[in-house]
Amino acid sequence: MQIISGSASKGGHYSPGIVSHGMLYISGCIEKMPQIIVLQTETCDPLLRAAAQGLTEPADISPRPTIAEGIAIGKPMRGREILEYVYQYGIRFIHAPEERILDARNALALRGIYCEHTTAANYAAYLAYCEKYGPTHDCLITMCGAGLKSDH
Repeated sequence: MQIISGSASKGGHYSPGIVSHGMLYISGCIEKMPQIIVLQTETCDPLLRAAAQGLTEPADISPRPTIAEGIAIGKPMRGREILEYVYQYGIRFIHAPEERILDARNALALRGIYCEHTTAANYAAYLAYCEKYGPTHDCLITMCGAGLKSDH
């Protein structure tokens, strides 16, 4: 199984997939760690860049505006801890293409899922992942946040 999730929220919380599945695995509740795929926007990706370079601290970046502002964290508070999990469990990263987030949101809305832009970035990243690595056998895509938050 694969899980697509943002790296952290504006409040600095871990991606739920990184920590909760790590704890389930460590405790023996699950036998195998799922393949976690963490997304970051193309305009704000300090963890993706750090992982690509094998760094232990988030890369120093200058964030640019993004429609998925809920995951736009230029200096994650727990970046070092997240990267430790990344290396320990072979977590992968993918960009959520900025120009495809609104299309992803519209596609989800047509299926009855009315979400905000940050959640739509999860689906945009999933589609980008499938284009880059091929279709997934099964994948859980985290979805939260009502679409009304984006319609103001």
